[in-house]
Amino acid sequence: MINAVECLISFGANEGDLLATLETVVDLMPRFGFEFRSVSRPIVTEPIGGPAGQAVYVNAAIRAQSQLSADDGIAGLLALEAAIGRVRQERWGPRIVDLDLLLHGSSTVRSGTICVPHPRMTFRRFVLEPAVEIAAEMVHPIANVTLAQLLNALNDRGPAIGVWIANEKQAIELSRSFEQLKREKPLQVRGAQDDFPAAKVEAFSILPVASLDDASAIAQNVRLMMYSSAWDEQIFNVACGPLWRFESIEEIMREFSTIFAAMGHQVSSKE
Repeated sequence: MINAVECLISFGANEGDLLATLETVVDLMPRFGFEFRSVSRPIVTEPIGGPAGQAVYVNAAIRAQSQLSADDGIAGLLALEAAIGRVRQERWGPRIVDLDLLLHGSSTVRSGTICVPHPRMTFRRFVLEPAVEIAAEMVHPIANVTLAQLLNALNDRGPAIGVWIANEKQAIELSRSFEQLKREKPLQVRGAQDDFPAAKVEAFSILPVASLDDASAIAQNVRLMMYSSAWDEQIFNVACGPLWRFESIEEIMREFSTIFAAMGHQVSSKE
């Protein structure tokens, strides 16, 4: 056990009685090591990624305190999911409940399948909007900005993405591959907001980043900064907005469409 820390948890579900499931999660949290503090209003979002034909999701954010470590906290949330009846079958497939530990105080953990803060939370609008409602002042320990500032970055920054990889040649090759991808297979951002400046992926550009100086120069102007694992230590010196850590160029190309959809996703409240 550790001293109680502030935790932020995301809730998502698109099967069963969605609002009743959210209430059940809140009721059961103390049994799994979390002291409930507050919950956001639920929002309704279209599914991103995964199999076609899924029902809409209800998403929310839950704020809690816990004396569990980040690792044990994740284990507790998995046990809570199982208690409600979740059976994991397909990535990004339909689910009766999905609980992610977004923040665990100022902890940064990356060990095997354990990753805190959640690796995709900084650019997922359907995560940030409910999170900001109840935890706007919480600080992302890698991006070094508040959740409110992360959401503002998605709303206000220009349509460019910085990609920080090991060498300039790879960065330029990725930029060229992305431009070719846009020409050959335009990627529509499903559910993009009308006021989202880049509702179509074609409006985005890739800015190659090959050095710390390059990253420092553009970090405050890009919608998202992608960085490879080779830059784990340096990212703390320049991060000031949405981030995503990738393992390979292939991973970036594979996930482009879901990344763009998450940044521009339209949400609506569900009372």
